[in-house]
Amino acid sequence: MGKYKIGFTKHKGGGEYIASCGCGTVKLLGSLGWRELDRLTVRCEGCGNTNFVNLGSQNRVVYPHIEVLEKTRKGFKVKRTNLSVFHDDYYNVMIKENMVQVLIYDLVNQDIKLYKNGESVKITSFNREDVVRRFFTSVDDNKFKNMVSVEETRPLFNFAWDSLSRPKTRSWGGERKFWRGMLELFNGKYTYMQILSNAGFTNISRFYETRNYAINRDGTNPKDILGVPKFVLKYIRENENVGVFDIKQIKNALKKVDGNRFRELMEIVRDESTIQELCRTVDTLIEIHDEYKYNNLKKLTLYLFREIRMNQGIDSPSHGATLLRDYIRMATKLEQEYEKYPKSLKKEHDITLMNYNVQKNEMKKKDFQEAVESEDYKRLEYKRKDYSIVTPKEMQDLIKEGSELSHCIASYVQSVIDKRCQILFMRNTNDIDKPYVSIEVRNGNIRQVRGFANRATRKDEKDFIKEWASKKGLVEAYY
Repeated sequence: MGKYKIGFTKHKGGGEYIASCGCGTVKLLGSLGWRELDRLTVRCEGCGNTNFVNLGSQNRVVYPHIEVLEKTRKGFKVKRTNLSVFHDDYYNVMIKENMVQVLIYDLVNQDIKLYKNGESVKITSFNREDVVRRFFTSVDDNKFKNMVSVEETRPLFNFAWDSLSRPKTRSWGGERKFWRGMLELFNGKYTYMQILSNAGFTNISRFYETRNYAINRDGTNPKDILGVPKFVLKYIRENENVGVFDIKQIKNALKKVDGNRFRELMEIVRDESTIQELCRTVDTLIEIHDEYKYNNLKKLTLYLFREIRMNQGIDSPSHGATLLRDYIRMATKLEQEYEKYPKSLKKEHDITLMNYNVQKNEMKKKDFQEAVESEDYKRLEYKRKDYSIVTPKEMQDLIKEGSELSHCIASYVQSVIDKRCQILFMRNTNDIDKPYVSIEVRNGNIRQVRGFANRATRKDEKDFIKEWASKKGLVEAYY
């Protein structure tokens, strides 16, 4: 076969195709459509070669032969030889060497050198993209990536292929080209990715953010880049599915739980579940720990990650944590005792939910009344000879207001309970109980003022509201 292990397929005429290998094996492939030929994998029966180029109906094609001369964690050196592939009258493979190029890719110095037939090619910031693009003409990008990768650079080159190889256009899509990713790595924005790759982190594409939320791109070591303690790094290194969201969750948890306790928690989870499941659960777990005095974090973690799975058939710790939190919340609202670690969590949750639903409306009334009786609410009351601002006393007042003024103010009941807004009533002072104008206030901003059927206010009403706003430190900022 000589220096190059290569063969060709060719349209012989009459719909017949032939395959010829450099080892001398020739095989008739039969009648093939172009789609069949495109999907066809030819394997030489003589030597096992699978590297075949399609001549089609042509007599000669140019084929790029790639040879890796050197590859290290610092980069690679690759030789490309343009081969003319053709055949003689007996369909024997003939090969002629043409131009030889050598590409040197230096990751450390972020530099590329190119030689054509032994002569150095001048590369500048203006022509670098065109020079490299031409070197890769007709090259299988993914195969090339795999050829030049070593253990330390494989994650980095996979990242370049996965995230940086698309053309920079406004719309998604476009053909991937490894050379684009290679050049983009020289941008200066991805040094942190090279550090993570060299440190043995796989699938570093998971750390890629278009906005900088969780990853410190200026970090000089994995601990600084990911912003987590050293004991967490090994878990992230071991599990390539732990991504930016999970890291964010871990960092938030570490603000509330000291490192030693969190390490203990992670050890439990490592044996019983996955770090991703911990990240899905940790917010609720810490909420239970903080809000409901579950001081033994280890016991709570074992309950959610082991006991309810083994003894109660609840496979998802995050689902179990939600059930436990909601059960405690409802029991607290109902002013009833609850088990900290129920032996039948789902059953206790469902029974409490049933009781809660029976009493929910009464509790809603109570929550509304507590909200409107707060000092923040009461301070907004105001009285003048012609108009007054009054606060609702109970939930029914909003329902009455909406009904008599033909607008939707009654739909704001939950927003009042949740303290997202305050609903005030503007009334004629001499007829203080009769609905007149409704006002919505959010975070000190007057957002809506509506009369009957959402009518706008008149000048005298506007003047009164302006005076009231000034006295109470409110801003007129209408939707």
